[in-house]
Amino acid sequence: MSGEELISGLQAKLLEEFTEFAESDRDLEELADILEVVDGLALHLGSSFEEILELKRKKREARGGFVQGILLEWVEG
Repeated sequence: MSGEELISGLQAKLLEEFTEFAESDRDLEELADILEVVDGLALHLGSSFEEILELKRKKREARGGFVQGILLEWVEG
């Protein structure tokens, strides 16, 4: 596969891996599989896993993360 077909395939694989993780007993190997697919998606979208991690870091700085156990349910406009 290549191009859009590959990207679509990786998106489907990401959903598959997420489902496997959700249905497992929080298996960290399944979580690692999700990261592997994210790495592949980043690469084929012209980026890198490191760039994704940097975006994650910036978002955490700006908006916070999940360390404190708080989940935002909605934002009013």
